[in-house]
Amino acid sequence: MSSYAEKAAKKGPLGEEIAVDEQKVNEDLREAKAKIVDKLDSAKEKAHSALENVDKEDIHRKIDDAENAIIKFIKSIGSGFSHYANLTAKKAGSATCTAKEELKNPVVASQAIIATGALIGGIYAYQERFRLKKIPEDVLCVYASVLTAVVLLDGITFKKLYPKYKKK
Repeated sequence: MSSYAEKAAKKGPLGEEIAVDEQKVNEDLREAKAKIVDKLDSAKEKAHSALENVDKEDIHRKIDDAENAIIKFIKSIGSGFSHYANLTAKKAGSATCTAKEELKNPVVASQAIIATGALIGGIYAYQERFRLKKIPEDVLCVYASVLTAVVLLDGITFKKLYPKYKKK
């Protein structure tokens, strides 16, 4: 008893019987194989003749040139990186020295203290933002006006006192 797939393979799309000549199929396969082998042999011969015509020293010279160009490129990247790293280190060092000198001025030191207080107040307000929404608006307005007054007073005193205590 044969399966449905075997029966379907023996019939064409319209249900007619398909006659397969195995001898003809094998002969066609042998011919195709022979053609493929011939084409591969001719391609092999063409590749060998092309390789014989290639100047090997020219290829080695081009490879060496490419290696030298790559090495030069990598060295330039490394020197540029080291240059910018040194420049950044110098700038950071000079900024640190400038900050140390500026903090000797009492006006700048007080500015730093006020800024730290403002930062702490901002963090506290952010953490308490839900509770602050329950505070009446007039109280929040008073807080905002006090904060504005402190910032203005700080700016005025800095403008007047900084040149007086600046070290030259």
